[in-house]
Amino acid sequence: MKLYLVPVIALILAGCVTTENVLRSSPNYLEVGTVDGKLAGQRFYMAIGNVNLYRHRAFGGVTPTGETSESPAAIEVDSLTGEVLRIVTLQPVAERTSTTSSTFSTVTTTTTTKQRYELGALVGGISIIDIHPYASWLDALKALREAAKQMGASGNFRVESLGTVSSTAVTPPVYFHFRWGPDHFRHYHP
Repeated sequence: MKLYLVPVIALILAGCVTTENVLRSSPNYLEVGTVDGKLAGQRFYMAIGNVNLYRHRAFGGVTPTGETSESPAAIEVDSLTGEVLRIVTLQPVAERTSTTSSTFSTVTTTTTTKQRYELGALVGGISIIDIHPYASWLDALKALREAAKQMGASGNFRVESLGTVSSTAVTPPVYFHFRWGPDHFRHYHP
């Protein structure tokens, strides 16, 4: 192999690593701490835009999946400077419930996964598609909830498959060992 190909191959492999897709250099990108003069004058906004999707790591923290999704978000801004103070969205949470039933020889466990939403801070930033001012934080949150309901998705995370999983375990029968025959009753005589 030619040595001049090594840097090219290294760059190709580095490009395959999962990274965030929503670029910070986008002209309509907002994150906490960003100052945008167009937002000055109003304090509360509800925006729809593209956000990066993340997954939780096994030992804590999050890592990008390399995918993006449209999501609504509520934004609080310093009305004098246009600095973004906080961005929140509805983050999906998996709610699992399990029920167990048993009969003489079987045990059945049914696990149902449902999705519910909790208000949480947006991880990273958002590339704005559409933004609207609101008079109060509660109005912006109401608009956020309505947009999430209509879009069917919100936040940086996705809950795995929704549905029901059932597993059955059959317990082995109990065997009693009986020995009938001439040795069954032994008579001991002193």
